[in-house]
Amino acid sequence: MTNLRHLLPPCTFYAPFVFLLLIAIPGSLLANGDDVTSGELHLFGASGAVDPALLKDTGIDVRVSGMIARVTIRQTFQNLHSEWVEGEYVFPLSPDSAVDYMAMKIGERVIIGEVREKQEAKRRYEQAKAEGRKASLVTQQRTNLFTNRVANIAPGEFIMVELHYVETLRYNQGRFSLRLPTTITPRYIPGNAFANYRHTDFQTPATQSSGWALPTDEVPDAHLISPPMVPTSLAAPLTLTATIDAGVSLTEVESLYHEATVAASNGVYELTLEPGAALTRDVELQWTPRTGRAPVAALFQEQFEGQDYLLLMLMPPQQLGEYQPLPREAVYIIDTSGSMGGVAIAQAREALLDGLGRLSPGDRFNVIEFNNTFSALWPAAVPASTANIDQASRFVQALDAGGGTNMAPALQFALSTAAPEGFVRQVVFITDGSVGNEAALLGLIESRRGDSRVFTVGIGSAPNSLFMEKAAQAGRGSFTYISAQAEVNRRMSDLFHKLENPVVTDIQWDFDGRPVEVLPSRAPDLYAGEPLVLTARLDGVSPDTLTIRGMANGSAFSQQMDLQQGRPAASISKLWARRKLASLYEHERAVAPGLPELAATVKQDIIQLALEHQLMSRYTSFIAIEDRISRPPEWMLTRQVAPSAMPAGNTMRWPGLQRPTNANPLPPGLVANASVSVPMPQGALGVGLAWWLALLSVVGLLMVNARYLRLRYRLLTQR
Repeated sequence: MTNLRHLLPPCTFYAPFVFLLLIAIPGSLLANGDDVTSGELHLFGASGAVDPALLKDTGIDVRVSGMIARVTIRQTFQNLHSEWVEGEYVFPLSPDSAVDYMAMKIGERVIIGEVREKQEAKRRYEQAKAEGRKASLVTQQRTNLFTNRVANIAPGEFIMVELHYVETLRYNQGRFSLRLPTTITPRYIPGNAFANYRHTDFQTPATQSSGWALPTDEVPDAHLISPPMVPTSLAAPLTLTATIDAGVSLTEVESLYHEATVAASNGVYELTLEPGAALTRDVELQWTPRTGRAPVAALFQEQFEGQDYLLLMLMPPQQLGEYQPLPREAVYIIDTSGSMGGVAIAQAREALLDGLGRLSPGDRFNVIEFNNTFSALWPAAVPASTANIDQASRFVQALDAGGGTNMAPALQFALSTAAPEGFVRQVVFITDGSVGNEAALLGLIESRRGDSRVFTVGIGSAPNSLFMEKAAQAGRGSFTYISAQAEVNRRMSDLFHKLENPVVTDIQWDFDGRPVEVLPSRAPDLYAGEPLVLTARLDGVSPDTLTIRGMANGSAFSQQMDLQQGRPAASISKLWARRKLASLYEHERAVAPGLPELAATVKQDIIQLALEHQLMSRYTSFIAIEDRISRPPEWMLTRQVAPSAMPAGNTMRWPGLQRPTNANPLPPGLVANASVSVPMPQGALGVGLAWWLALLSVVGLLMVNARYLRLRYRLLTQR
């Protein structure tokens, strides 16, 4: 009788190993989360247990009066566990928002928050958490990125945290607009992980976080700005209502990226997003004054604690005489990193091709693309000939997204040379701004800009608006956003209308010769269709007029405004204080490397100003604590993290926890997946698919082996 064991091919013995390998892959991804099923959103707690999502919904209420928007955000959390939990959520706000109110609501109970120095607020929060009191702590990580922690949520309980902020509207090319961020594009974190960063640091109150990135020497707070991310399909719902009282008759009120209904009554417009909206793309509201009703100037006034504050908007002159535009040297930088994947890279390519098509024969240009590294199409700018533009167009059309967002080398190269005499040098930077080292990049632009002007084009459904706007400000340029393919041409036309029209420079102001603190303290350049918006504190003086002077098309010009005609408005003092904080941040960044004592003084100035105006800042936080004790001491408190959704249209792979480098290794105590992580379902199929693939693979191997066995047996028996 033939020994069948010797007839089996080698691949038969591999079948069990293939089966084990295929089921081990999802097992390693879930890391003790074997009960996660496809389509569900789960989070790993500190104990390794798998927790369901915490954030239930977000509601936004907007009230617009003239040039000012008052925004209310309500975040509702629900504990779906049988244990008491502490929740954490990282969320974006407008980079120009002045956050001045916070409340925590539990059923009918309302606890009003107060602003405290950050370390004091953190200490009070940790104490309340340990005592079993309900508490909420809202902390600023960036001026457009915040963390909300809520302690002692009972099983099945709802807790709502409400935030209020105020900001000025943007007016550009005849349209008012307000942009409301809803989610975060994962940020590139450069640098080496700290060698002395321990696993236990994740559990200390000062550094506790669930970020997917580790702190590095270039981004020390990386773990605080890298929240867990989930697929777009699992985003929390969003509701939004806006009441718009523009003070002028309007022709159009619309939501650019979300379906909405609009109703009007007595010149006041009500806009409501349709059901089904989610936290996956920024909301942008826009309205247009009727022809002839667009503002030429606007002035608002407020008195706060004995001080008079002004907010004023002044449009540039419509006609500055004969103007012959100078030839320009245009340097286009395009971001091709992984965060630009999906529709973003398509929008960026189209925007750049649009820019190339607007070059004149007398211009010069170059194209730079970057991800982990950068490459320039030419070593230096070349004439805008038909052949060169065609070559650049082919280069751009072949670009795809992948890799990191290493901006610095590309910016250094673009700003390393000056334009030839007689040329205007313009750097057009097309990116989603998904970086964690904003301060270093802004410093680079300021120090190397020279005579260049930097214009930024924010790409995608949730760009880093802080970086986009501040980079343009540091580069004395302007910015625009492109969040849909259909708007590329219009947005780029608006941007190039500014680039190609006279710029008012060397702007100065005069309040009847009296000392007035005006912000921004450094006047920006003024572009066609874009107004100059200033805030001022009068400090006891009462000027009658404001005179703006500058240079336009080589000639002097001036404009006056009557300061006795201002409309009363609330929150002007908050807007002035918010701009003052931004000015202090820039001062602190400039002096911190070499003058630590001066930096410490600036820090105290920031704290004092924020406490005076009750604003959240880099060094102050909102804290709300309930008097009563809710959680019995014998009940344990576990921790949950509410993730952010990947922006709509983004195909970036899930950002895994950053690995340390050999040059700056971490000690053995910190493993790569020590922090909270979120499994990213592949095609919403999850673990069940892996089991079926494993089973089908084994069955397939056995079928092949069976056929092989029959053939071998037939050959042996015929001998």
